[in-house]
Amino acid sequence: MHAESCIDNVLKSLRKGCRMSSGAHPESNRRESPHICLGAPERFGVYPANRAALVPQQGGLMFSKRLSAAAVAAITLMGIAAGPANSAVVIDITQSGGNVDVTVTGDLNLEGATLINTQTAYSAGIIPGGDNWYVTAGAIGGQDLYELTGATLPFGTSGYFYGTGLTLTGDAFIIWGNHGGTPIVGVPTGYTSGASISSFMEISGETIAGMTLIPGSYTFDLPNDIITLEIGVPEPATWAMMLLGVAGLGLAGYRRARTTISAT
Repeated sequence: MHAESCIDNVLKSLRKGCRMSSGAHPESNRRESPHICLGAPERFGVYPANRAALVPQQGGLMFSKRLSAAAVAAITLMGIAAGPANSAVVIDITQSGGNVDVTVTGDLNLEGATLINTQTAYSAGIIPGGDNWYVTAGAIGGQDLYELTGATLPFGTSGYFYGTGLTLTGDAFIIWGNHGGTPIVGVPTGYTSGASISSFMEISGETIAGMTLIPGSYTFDLPNDIITLEIGVPEPATWAMMLLGVAGLGLAGYRRARTTISAT
């Protein structure tokens, strides 16, 4: 993700809540008057009264607290930008123009997982609901099938099979309801724990809503790992940037209000 650039933006936003003021401080008769500003060049430095100091704007203390709260929330979101802490594989289903994209990334720990079978032939696509729910990605190829120990359902309502207009690339990967039996995850034949998985499928001419997929986060469990399915959910880093945008609008409104008061 882009956590480092997002944090830089947080600090830049916080700097805007303070202004540089040269010359003597109004309380210059005191030996030392500390001024602290998050994101200042000295990073939390203390400035004596007879030096150039970072002085908060009028009413800036309350606003800075509000902005700092927004920044903390943004950084918290960025902390989870890579997905749930225990999730090693993430399946993202997103809308891309007039197509639905399925992207699988990460790696799995198969320790303790039960190998059911292997397969070489299957159909690519999505079944959103019912007891035979199904999501694939990647080029069709040989797979080892392992038992899932749990699944968060449903992630869709229709039992229709969406399997036309496909573009498939990357590693063969599936999660499958197995007709109401033990749910299954399929990985490339001979897959070893910790190896990278990267898969993609595009379904042309479809929409998330039209396929009856339900936006949200869903988990599928292995004995020592978790697969997370994200449907139409913005990445946490995106939420963080949206929160910073709201904070920026608040700062702009504060400055306009202050300018109006000064003019009168």
